Amino acid sequence: MSQRFSASLSTVFDIHWNSFPIMIGPLILNLFDQENIHNLPRNLLDVCCGTGYLGKFFLESGFTVTGIDLSEEAIRLAKLKTKSSGSPAHWIVGDASNFNTLQKYGIATSTFDSLNYLEDVKALTNCIGCISSHLVDNGLFVCDLFTAMGMRTLNSISIDEREDSLTIIRGFYNQNDAYAFLSFSGFISNSTDSYTRFGQVLKLSVYKIEAIKNILEEHDFKDIRYYKISSKELIQIEDPESLERVVITASKDKSRNSSLSQSAKP
Repeated sequence: MSQRFSASLSTVFDIHWNSFPIMIGPLILNLFDQENIHNLPRNLLDVCCGTGYLGKFFLESGFTVTGIDLSEEAIRLAKLKTKSSGSPAHWIVGDASNFNTLQKYGIATSTFDSLNYLEDVKALTNCIGCISSHLVDNGLFVCDLFTAMGMRTLNSISIDEREDSLTIIRGFYNQNDAYAFLSFSGFISNSTDSYTRFGQVLKLSVYKIEAIKNILEEHDFKDIRYYKISSKELIQIEDPESLERVVITASKDKSRNSSLSQSAKP
């Protein structure tokens, strides 16, 4: 299963670390429009959706959106963020490795390194299986994640000090066992002119890109590609392990499309 962000950490991410989903949304939409030769439905499944920034962008671009996240606070913030949007949105508290919305989608996403936060290879495999079962024929899956090279950058300590919060981030990457830890601690202001202390340690798993490719192929995906993120576009590359963060896209193979699993729970 995926790791549940605490309410305080979800709030900190929502306020201060929203630049990535805001930046990558237009790049993903542009890629979808370029690749959409099959007239795919304009509906989005956002797995590990966080507080809804990516979903909000797609809503404002005319999509219907379903978002899934294990954090109740993240889902609450996503609902608040999109309650006045023109298109309908459905925000679900659920496990990324075991869900069933009983719908099919033209595009599915999992961004901001969310796959790295899944518990292990089994959880990752289950997640990709769930996503595959929710895509229409030729539906597009887009995700990004830290590579092993990117994990090395987490061996550091950083302090983010603002008027309304103080966040200390400590990172540790264990190269031999292919995992990393991120420790978040600090204070965040609240409505009573006081501060609430928070702290949480999250584990990140390192996955070989070739292993992810194999899992995708085993779950009926084809045309797997790798991209580098630039400020204006996603640039296709051949060596994903050379990047700190890589975007992976894949299309659902229509010749092997299976029905939604009734055993999965929303």
